[in-house]
Amino acid sequence: MDLFDLLFGAGPAITKIMILGFMPKDEDFLELTPQQYKKFYEQEGYTEEKIYALLPKDPDHYVEANFNELNICTESDIATLKRGWQIVENYCKESGLEFTTDEQKLMYAATKLPDVFSKDTPFDISKRGNLSIASYNPEAGDD
Repeated sequence: MDLFDLLFGAGPAITKIMILGFMPKDEDFLELTPQQYKKFYEQEGYTEEKIYALLPKDPDHYVEANFNELNICTESDIATLKRGWQIVENYCKESGLEFTTDEQKLMYAATKLPDVFSKDTPFDISKRGNLSIASYNPEAGDD
């Protein structure tokens, strides 16, 4: 793993994914309508990139991520999220453990990454004590 990419490239994306509590799928991103593009340009300025709203298909993700406002992403934001997720996946793969949910993968990654990536997210290790993925069982009510 490239430390520079972790800190300045994909690192903020890992934090965003930890805030969301899941890795959005491609179908969770819907391109803005022409009216929404116009409003976006008025508020944020023009960009050549396509712009998407993050609208998860899975209704449980709305609760997990506490969606109170529209999350807007550009094409490059989505690419960076995917790079960040690949880092999480690489940590999980290297562990030799099996993970069935994004939540389990993020909990494991939080135990391996510097605290700055999970601070003030649902995976903030400092707020969960010495919880490890081995003792983490979502069915038992550990949130």
